[in-house]
Amino acid sequence: MSVQVDLRIEDEQWGEMNALEALSTHVIEAGAATVGFMDPAKLDVLLTDDTALAALNAQWRSKDGPTDVLSFPAEANPENFLGDIAIAYGVCARDAAANGISIEAHLSHLLIHGFLHLLGHDHLAKDEAERMEAIECDALASLGIANPYSRIA
Repeated sequence: MSVQVDLRIEDEQWGEMNALEALSTHVIEAGAATVGFMDPAKLDVLLTDDTALAALNAQWRSKDGPTDVLSFPAEANPENFLGDIAIAYGVCARDAAANGISIEAHLSHLLIHGFLHLLGHDHLAKDEAERMEAIECDALASLGIANPYSRIA
């Protein structure tokens, strides 16, 4: 395993820790394999609620309300700590239901999306967004999860 995931669950709605640790590690490894990231590295994942994500969104992005996922890339460091990913249960669950997919499938997408941000990918410009979406889709396909962007109108 090249990327060690340290998982913290702050909202019990997420479910059982062991299953989420296994899912998170498996998904991040799929994302790493898709982009050819083979270096030993570490990252932290926080599974929390909408209130906590709203506070982080306000503090770090000056935006009101919760969002689905936030990524906080770390500065280069000798331990190869990539940074933090935080995901809100309520937003994730509502988006999954609206798209007719499982929470696990949507969580997988958000984990890969956040991981790519930690590696420096972004989606501000159209060409960057297309490149990032293509990587996400390839990583998700390797997990047997359908293209999430085909459901977005």
